[in-house]
Amino acid sequence: MNRKKKGLFAGLCLLAALLLIGCGWRGKTADPDGENPPDRENAAGNNIAGTEGYLPQKTVVQIEAGGIIASAVCVEAEEESGRITLLTSAHGLSALGEGELPEALFAAGQLSEEERISCDSCFLSQTADYAVLTIINEEAARTLLAGECVARQDRQAFDALKEGDSCLAAGGRRGGSAFSGEILSSWIYMEDYGQYMIWAKAEIEPGMSGGGLFDGEGNLVGILSGGSEDGELAAVPVSIIWSEWEADGNG
Repeated sequence: MNRKKKGLFAGLCLLAALLLIGCGWRGKTADPDGENPPDRENAAGNNIAGTEGYLPQKTVVQIEAGGIIASAVCVEAEEESGRITLLTSAHGLSALGEGELPEALFAAGQLSEEERISCDSCFLSQTADYAVLTIINEEAARTLLAGECVARQDRQAFDALKEGDSCLAAGGRRGGSAFSGEILSSWIYMEDYGQYMIWAKAEIEPGMSGGGLFDGEGNLVGILSGGSEDGELAAVPVSIIWSEWEADGNG
């Protein structure tokens, strides 16, 4: 796995104004020179090039877990087995009791009508802020595939991600809110997370934790974990998720 930008960024830079995204934000580290990234304007909407009928926000579903509403991204739908795989933030599931599983709330544009489906299993990472949810439902899997409601993933595209690239943050209400933005760092150490994250500038709104961060071609590059009122956000890189998930015998 390409780890990119191996240097450890010194000093914690806490944001003065915080915005709840699902369950909250944890601070970022400053760069080695102590310089802040320039202020950038963001435009709401889909700014993904060359995606034809595919829209990243169509891959976003809502998750209800113990009374908390968060977001998730559909990353797999297998027609033969009926297996649907969702990625979300781990902290969005913090209100679940022992043995409880969340429910996925699909929009009418994703399935034939709005539908609430209970998850069949949950893998909760112990090292990063993400979780993998599995649903077994053949009809739903077929419908998601036919409607292009499964997120595109490309490891080479993730490895090529760099500062200044365009991105799209998608999450929130069913059907997905989407806000275009810019990558500030594709690999930055954040002390509060204790790991490397993606740092981006994009408009955000409550309930987007667990949603997706997509590159300019619509490929999923991270799972949203926290953000601020001034439009900065942190996302768990998909490379970390792929590595841990496969090391656990999956994929």
